[in-house]
Amino acid sequence: MKTYISILSLLAFGASQSHGVLLAYEPFDDIAGTTVPSNMPILAGSSSTDAVTSGSLTSPSGLEPSQDNKFSLTAGGNVTYGLSFTPTGSSTGDTVYYSFLFELTDLSSLATSSTNGPILTLSTGTTKQVGAFSVALDADNSSAFNIGFDASNKGIGGGAVVDTTEYLANTTYFIVVAYTPEGGLSGSGSLWVNPDSSSFGTETAPTVTLSDAGGYAADIATLLLDKQYSATPGFNVDEIRVGTSWADVTPATVPEPGHYAMLLGTATLGLLYIRRRK
Repeated sequence: MKTYISILSLLAFGASQSHGVLLAYEPFDDIAGTTVPSNMPILAGSSSTDAVTSGSLTSPSGLEPSQDNKFSLTAGGNVTYGLSFTPTGSSTGDTVYYSFLFELTDLSSLATSSTNGPILTLSTGTTKQVGAFSVALDADNSSAFNIGFDASNKGIGGGAVVDTTEYLANTTYFIVVAYTPEGGLSGSGSLWVNPDSSSFGTETAPTVTLSDAGGYAADIATLLLDKQYSATPGFNVDEIRVGTSWADVTPATVPEPGHYAMLLGTATLGLLYIRRRK
C-alpha cells in the first residue's frame, strides 16, 4: 500500500504547486492603442502619449509565458496609474509580493540624481507608498542604468539602496519585490532582478539582489505605476502580478499534457511490475 501511495504522491507533486493568494494579474489584454489600461486607471495627472502596444515582453525561461500586449510609457510626464486589489488586511507580518517584466526604452531624460522617483510602489490607495522600485542613469556609463529599491517610497539618490550593475536599455528584466509590514510604523523589503528560475512556482525565494528597512503601510490595496518626476525614462512594462507568496508572482511554466501522460504511464508500469513480483 505504501508503494501505491508513494507513486500517487509523485504524480500529485508533479501536477501541483503551492500558492498563497494571487491578488492581481495584469497582462495588458486591451487592444493596441488603448491609452489607459482598463485594469489600471489614472489616479493622478494625465497622459496622451502612453499606450498599450502590440506584442508582449518575453518572460524568462521557466516562467509562465507572457500573454497579450504590453504597456509602453514615454519619457517624462506627470501621471499615476493604479492596479487595485482586495486589501491585504494585514498590519504586521504578512508579506506582499509584486513582479513584472521591465524594459527601459529611452534613457534620454534619465538622471543620476534624486530627481529619479520610484516607478512602482505598493500603496494603501494613493498615499503611504512602500516597496519602491526605481531606476537611474549609471554614473560611469551613459548607455546603462542602475536599479534601486526602497522599503519606503524613495528613488535613487533620495534614499534608495542601489544595485550598481550596468543594466542595458532595450533588454527585458524580470523584477520581483517583497514588502513586509512589521508594526511600530516600520517595515522591510527585498528586490530581485532576474531571480534563479529554479525558484519559480515554489515557496522559497532565492538570494536577494537588494534589501532595505523602513516605511510602513497596512492594508495594502494598490500597486502604483508612476511618472511623476522630471527624470522618468521611457519604458515598457508587462505581466504584472501581486500576491501573498513567492509562488503567486513567479508562476512556473506548466508542463505539457504529454508530460503528465508520461508520468502516469511510468507509474502504471511501476504498479504492474510490483504486482507481478508479489
